[in-house]
Amino acid sequence: MNIETAPSKQQLLTLLRAMLDQPARVNRKDYADSRTWQADCRKVALHQSDGMKLINELEALERITAAQIMAAARGTGTVEFHQRNGKWAIEYNADQNFPTEFRAAVARTCADVLWQDARSHLPKPDGEARPAGADFTLPTWGGQYCGPKLRSLMRERWGSAMQRRWWNP
Repeated sequence: MNIETAPSKQQLLTLLRAMLDQPARVNRKDYADSRTWQADCRKVALHQSDGMKLINELEALERITAAQIMAAARGTGTVEFHQRNGKWAIEYNADQNFPTEFRAAVARTCADVLWQDARSHLPKPDGEARPAGADFTLPTWGGQYCGPKLRSLMRERWGSAMQRRWWNP
């Protein structure tokens, strides 16, 4: 009988880091010219850098749980955690171009966790904290849409370029 145990937050972050550290294998022969190949190489390096920053933030925030990371992975649909031979593993659902997309998938998963966390801790417009048990699935709080406020918070924390890459609709 195989009993699945839930992974720890640290196990999941280690798997995400390991996926980011894989060589991208962007093959120059797959490109018509060097400009598009170099552009993809730059994009892949940027996604790796962003992914590491986001993973480090997830690690630093003690309130982030393994369950939140697992839920974000399920939500993005591109990264999957599963047990293989009693150990947790990570896989990229290769419906896209693996060499250029797997790092973006990791960063997108981490960004989603941070978005949901920021949303659940967003104060009401009058500055009062949300009550425990409040419905965080609603897109509004205090009669105002949460998205612009959250994007503003992400821009303040991460800069406008990262905010546009990972937290724009």
